[in-house]
Amino acid sequence: MVNTKRLESILEEVKEKFPRTKNKKVRINIQNLGNVYMIIKPAEKSYILNIDESTIAKLKSSIILKGGFAHEWAHIENDSTLRGSTIKWANRGYRKSSIYRGYVEVNADITAILNGFGKELYYFKKFVERNAKDKKYIREEGLTPKQVKKLIPPYK
Repeated sequence: MVNTKRLESILEEVKEKFPRTKNKKVRINIQNLGNVYMIIKPAEKSYILNIDESTIAKLKSSIILKGGFAHEWAHIENDSTLRGSTIKWANRGYRKSSIYRGYVEVNADITAILNGFGKELYYFKKFVERNAKDKKYIREEGLTPKQVKKLIPPYK
């Protein structure tokens, strides 16, 4: 059984470091996502953070969860600047173009790092690399762990 209260508590910690969007409402949903670990989707007046059920079973560490949540919250932060037809074109570009999708994912990674989640993102990316459901996922989904590590200050 998944402790959703624990997940919600970790998500609240992450939200606080994103001042522009910290008041957005997000509901956590656990389901089978196939080759995706977690994904955030807009819903009416809120968002749904879908987390893969097999992933959540493996994710015991809150630092890894924070890294994944920070990456997903960074999408909300970045999308909050889009208006009108730009949203439609951005969504279409994400679905149809692996180049644009890669750009969006890298942008989310950088936003997470800039909001103080570099170390957490690094550990999440290492988790993804170790547990890759297919190798294509890693190549298209933003920065590699090595690239993240180069962008953050040294840590212990």
